[in-house]
Amino acid sequence: MVEDAETTAEAVEGVTTAEAVEGVTTAEAVEGVTTAEAVEGVTTAEAVEDEMTAEAAAGAMTAEAAAGAMTAEAVEDEMTAEAAAGAMTAEAVEGATIAVAAAGVTATRMGCRTTRSILCPA
Repeated sequence: MVEDAETTAEAVEGVTTAEAVEGVTTAEAVEGVTTAEAVEGVTTAEAVEDEMTAEAAAGAMTAEAAAGAMTAEAVEDEMTAEAAAGAMTAEAVEGATIAVAAAGVTATRMGCRTTRSILCPA
């Protein structure tokens, strides 16, 4: 009877040990799942961070492109203004030349009235 009790106790202890081992295994499995979830979370966070970095870089490039376009427009406007100023200067010079020529003709005609010269028309 004592032997049966010992055997029963050993059997119960064996079951308890098995349950304990199973509990450890379950805990390890849960820990493994938790670790996997944590790793996945970190990976997701890194992916989001990378995407945000890419978006920021794209935004910076867009801003640079816009600034470049504005600079190009400013240069073009400045060149247009310089061309217009050059055209106005050319017109002014041409106008002045015509005025000087006209004044010369007038002076010559007036001189011919008062004097006789080979430059004067007959």
